[in-house]
Amino acid sequence: MAWVVSKEDTISLPYSLDAVFDAVPKVLSKLNWKIDRVDKPLGRFRVKIGMSFWTWGQTMFIDLTKIDDRITKVHIYGEAGGQTFDWGKIRRDIEKFLRELELTLKQ
Repeated sequence: MAWVVSKEDTISLPYSLDAVFDAVPKVLSKLNWKIDRVDKPLGRFRVKIGMSFWTWGQTMFIDLTKIDDRITKVHIYGEAGGQTFDWGKIRRDIEKFLRELELTLKQ
């Protein structure tokens, strides 16, 4: 049996899909997270976060959806396999990503 801990969140941002898509790699670089795969037509990123004191490593999935020309939905899902607890690490990482994304877009 495989153990997986997961969390997710969704927000809408008042920016175009292109602006948000271009900002995501900048945010991931600031956070020192590694982009594993990008699918621009689907607006999807798969990201790897290395091992820490809290987890054996994580995978984050970031999906961007155009609501209209000025609003983009951001859905982020994170999971850490091989363990039953993450002590809130995935939730903190999701919040950190969303906070940094909003700050980057405001610049």
